[in-house]
Amino acid sequence: MGPREITDRTSDFEDSVRDELKPDLEIVRRLGGGPLSTVFLAREPALQRLVAVKVLHPRATRRTKAMARFRREARALARVSHPCVVSIFRVGDLASETPFLVMQYVRGPSLADRLEDEGPLRLQEACFVLATVATALSAVHSHGIVHRDVRPDSVLCSESEGRVLLADFGLAAFLASADEATERITTAGHLVTDLKYSAPEFLLGEEPTSASDLYSLGVLAYHTVTGEGPHDASTTARRVQAHLQEPPVPLTSRGLHPPAGMQELLDDCLAKTPSERPSALECASRFDALIHGSVEGFSLATDHARVFPARQAEQTLQPKLNLRLLGGLDLTGPAGSQPSIARQPKRLALLAFLAAGPEGRFRRRDSLTGLFWPDAEPESARHSLRQALYVLRKEIGSEPIRTRGDDEVGVDPEFLVCDAARFESLARAGRPDEAMGHYGGDLLPGFYLDDAPEFERWLAVERVRLRRLAARLCWDLSDQARKGGHTAEAARRAHEAVDLDPFDESALHRLIELLDALGDRAGAVSAFEHFAGRLADEYAVEPSPETVALVERVRTRQ
Repeated sequence: MGPREITDRTSDFEDSVRDELKPDLEIVRRLGGGPLSTVFLAREPALQRLVAVKVLHPRATRRTKAMARFRREARALARVSHPCVVSIFRVGDLASETPFLVMQYVRGPSLADRLEDEGPLRLQEACFVLATVATALSAVHSHGIVHRDVRPDSVLCSESEGRVLLADFGLAAFLASADEATERITTAGHLVTDLKYSAPEFLLGEEPTSASDLYSLGVLAYHTVTGEGPHDASTTARRVQAHLQEPPVPLTSRGLHPPAGMQELLDDCLAKTPSERPSALECASRFDALIHGSVEGFSLATDHARVFPARQAEQTLQPKLNLRLLGGLDLTGPAGSQPSIARQPKRLALLAFLAAGPEGRFRRRDSLTGLFWPDAEPESARHSLRQALYVLRKEIGSEPIRTRGDDEVGVDPEFLVCDAARFESLARAGRPDEAMGHYGGDLLPGFYLDDAPEFERWLAVERVRLRRLAARLCWDLSDQARKGGHTAEAARRAHEAVDLDPFDESALHRLIELLDALGDRAGAVSAFEHFAGRLADEYAVEPSPETVALVERVRTRQ
């Protein structure tokens, strides 16, 4: 078959997929693929989101094992719901019975791309990536799934959210239980993954287990930190022998001087005996400790004298950031620059939650995990929070984020100025005019996180609370203006108060009485009619008899 014929067949396949997926999915372009499947970028009009669609090649549907592996990928992903794991949204079949998966689209490079373009990562970022992968593996293993393909290509770096996600479950194998023996479809000794990352037991023809993933994680760690594998092996045969028999090359031999505990962690992951390797959860905890512990002591002494900086962000005071939450969402830095965190909804929501409320307030870590990761296991949720705080510090500097002990987190108002926090602090200080200068509208209008319902409930309650606080301040300003003889200002502030809390009938009473006292009886009647109309539209009820009687008295004096 010539190149032209192959191209024509590929084009026909893509056209067929495009036609069959309409109108639920609109194919944008081809992202990539392999011998068994093709991945497309698609738009899902109903939900206004981009997704990745993996379609098995028609010729592969004739291969029983390929079909079984594809179905296994669907089952594996569907059973795992975790912020560090690429999500599968649904599984379907084309008219030809060719199956397809609709998956989360992650915009950004793989770790393999990063390593190829930039070389080894700095220690703090490397440990962040590795802790994330370990956390994702912990979630995967808790569902009885072995990933079996942990390597740089399987780790995706989201540009829009600043997240690291584990992907590529096409080779995942279920841990067998007594009643699941028939579900195991791997063939012992059939090497379908990258030998560079294969555990010794897998190379010997044994079925992989969760411990096999931890061995691959150890190899991944070596590549991420040094740019090389854990063994000096230039051929496939030598590489297999090294995995089976040789200890890893010390990091110091790669020109590194790692902090205490790092070499031990990698040695534990690369133990030849599976039972001697730590769990994924333990690895995540130990990588986290390296992030927050001995970063200052890590350096790289190569011919280029590249040295990892000692928390450079913490050595320099950061300029002020301005976070606007009322009436709109905006985060600006010096000279109007916008940190990339502004394009990461969950990180931005976390920052908003920390910044809102009276200035200098601290939030408990357990309240943060409950709001943003309500469905995750406690340890997994705590790790996700540590990741989020790490990204925030990386994006906006260390100074704005404060901690108090091990349980509380907050923001420093000296380095991050938030309009919502200033509004509430000035209101509590009895300075209503200054406070209302910061109130530009509802808290985070239109903002939504579809995977954090507890945060959405908090946001709905907080919007109402702040709106009512603003209404009370407007009444205070109205009373001050009236006492000072400024009738027009008094009426304006009263109208503003009622608009802020439009279903507060007692506030309407005050407005009608004020307008009546000011001689604006037509305005009083108009305010009542607007109120009655809103009440009928929203709740299909009428104003109370007391309010109706008050308006009738005003009308009789017109």
